[in-house]
Amino acid sequence: MPADVPVMVGEFDLERIQNAVNPLYGTAPVPTTPPVYEDIALVVRDSVPAGDLHAVIEQSGGDLLRSARLFDVYTGSSVPQGHKSLAFSLVYQAEDRTLSDAEVAAVRKKIVKAAQKAFDAQLRG
Repeated sequence: MPADVPVMVGEFDLERIQNAVNPLYGTAPVPTTPPVYEDIALVVRDSVPAGDLHAVIEQSGGDLLRSARLFDVYTGSSVPQGHKSLAFSLVYQAEDRTLSDAEVAAVRKKIVKAAQKAFDAQLRG
């Protein structure tokens, strides 16, 4: 490098930079285990808000349920009068292992049982 080229030197205090970052933008480790994707449809009375059912699903899913997303609301001939079918896309994942079918089935059973208790929901399908 020629001697007449300007050079810049800097020092960064990473701890101060980390402390200055907005805590709302936290980081999480990248998962090393595969997720399990499953769709579930529950039939409830028309008066049941989707958000309330979503909250019950998230609460009853425990640590293995990573997310629940409503993707369909159906009212048609295959659903009883005065009812609707709410379909959710569920993602299960453990941090330390690949989930077995039995583990996923146990979480699904808890979710359905909680929805039945809270809203008299029935599994569609």
